[in-house]
Amino acid sequence: MTGPAPASASDWSVAVDRDQCIGSGICVVYAPDFFTHDDEAKATVIGETGDADLSAVRTAVEACPTGALALLVADTKAADTNAADRKEA
Repeated sequence: MTGPAPASASDWSVAVDRDQCIGSGICVVYAPDFFTHDDEAKATVIGETGDADLSAVRTAVEACPTGALALLVADTKAADTNAADRKEA
């Protein structure tokens, strides 16, 4: 696990950069209860953080091929995990 762990289910959220999303579907594969695709084939959050499997969501964020997803932790409001950041390292 990379980055700080959320203290509770309500301490995190996911940001979707629709300009970067290419509709690969990886997020839906890893976290189908949290992500779906809209009419433009862009990732959309449909789940509630309190009900979501954080591990599955984190995996989906890390697997995003374009870095369009970011897991945000409430205490820092900074991106916890972003695929683009990992590719540059």
